[in-house]
Amino acid sequence: MDAIIGDHVEHVFDEPRMIDGTVINTVGAGFHHAAAVTLADDGMEGWHRSKVTAAVKPDQEMAAVVDRWRYRFSFPP
Repeated sequence: MDAIIGDHVEHVFDEPRMIDGTVINTVGAGFHHAAAVTLADDGMEGWHRSKVTAAVKPDQEMAAVVDRWRYRFSFPP
């Protein structure tokens, strides 16, 4: 099963689409949403999209990864 998962895209689908056997899910530009897609050998089992707000707390392990990349490329936090 192939999948294309995208953010920062101009065209946003209301829900994931299956095109020629590939699941395509876009959540929009600006990092206002996060999405998850569950795949199986024979297709998509499910999906979920959530709005990102100030109430959403960062995952600490992922925050550490982001901090390392910011340091490496000298992006200020």
